Amino acid sequence: MKIMRWVLVLPGALVAAMVVAFPIHWVVMFTLGGAGHDPLIEIRDESTLRTIELLLQSLLGPLAFVYAGAFIAPARQLMISIALGLTVVIGAAGLAAYQNSLGDPAMSVHYDLFTFLANLAGVVGAILLVRHRAKSPAQPDDGTGP
Repeated sequence: MKIMRWVLVLPGALVAAMVVAFPIHWVVMFTLGGAGHDPLIEIRDESTLRTIELLLQSLLGPLAFVYAGAFIAPARQLMISIALGLTVVIGAAGLAAYQNSLGDPAMSVHYDLFTFLANLAGVVGAILLVRHRAKSPAQPDDGTGP
């Protein structure tokens, strides 16, 4: 069973990051885009909505990726969260730089300082959540289920 969990760390983390992306889109569109009923704040500029959505996904996607991967791992969750976090921060910047260096404007990736900082904040938040979870006392299992 442990081998299967180790095998599923990366795929599970990727699925968690993808699952988070869809609700973020709808939350931004319904709360800020005017699609909801009587929004408090309505932003009609589509590029502003996309920027807000991008920053939220840059924050919550890495958080979900790192936390889910560490949660799936059968051991060394804190080390796994740090490794996954480094993969996100370095990998995202490296992939964006590589894609943008190809010179095709249609395939360029929007990656700036705010995106990097949002990625970093999501990773640090996930690592702190994993660390807190590891330090909290384990709840005794009384056999009554979850």
